Amino acid sequence: MKKIEVYMGTSPFMGAGQFGSRSRVYYETFWNKPENMIKMFMTAIELKFDGIQAVAYPRILDALYVARENTGQHIPIIASVPPREIQESLWNLADMKAEVVLAHGAITDKALMSNDYETLVKFVKQVREFAIPGAATHSPNETLPKLLQSGLDLEYLMTPLNAMGKFVNDLKDLLKVINENSSNTKIIAMKPLAAGEIAPQDALEFLFQQNIDAVAVGITSEDEAKEIMEIVNTLRGTL
Repeated sequence: MKKIEVYMGTSPFMGAGQFGSRSRVYYETFWNKPENMIKMFMTAIELKFDGIQAVAYPRILDALYVARENTGQHIPIIASVPPREIQESLWNLADMKAEVVLAHGAITDKALMSNDYETLVKFVKQVREFAIPGAATHSPNETLPKLLQSGLDLEYLMTPLNAMGKFVNDLKDLLKVINENSSNTKIIAMKPLAAGEIAPQDALEFLFQQNIDAVAVGITSEDEAKEIMEIVNTLRGTL
């Protein structure tokens, strides 16, 4: 069985809306206190996460830079570029030597819904100058088949995927697309815990049975990070 990589996600650090009443707490804890982001990134490095799935805002990248400097260790960056300040984000990611750079779901979905493939072609060309290109989507039932069949030079695709089917329209249909994917395009599952509604053990057991290549998990404490990696190491040893 292929190794499924596990990345520390950064959505909680921004207080993303899917976390409901906890969003404000996360925003205050992390976004307004970057030192806490630094601690989490250092924890990811210590626990040997396979990478950081970073939304490419300067505040997040700055914290990640400090964590790498403090530990003296490199951890791969799998970044998503938000729709505002795209060029600035690409410059920053080039400076950080990011390994994989994805178009944010807001960019991808808007382009595909309007058949504006040129936007993605331009993005891929810019990324290819320094990193491996990919794309994220927030509407996988509508866009993932298009992306897999588009012929675009995308080596990674990131999609919501969890055992509850939360954040997707039709889980059964999405799993069919993913599990029948025979291309060389790597699939990253995001929102695996359904914003905290699924226990990590159940979430990861489900995902490790799918035809994916990586999971990005938003984490808010050192104990949670340890729990995730304990589960991952057990699954890697038994499946």
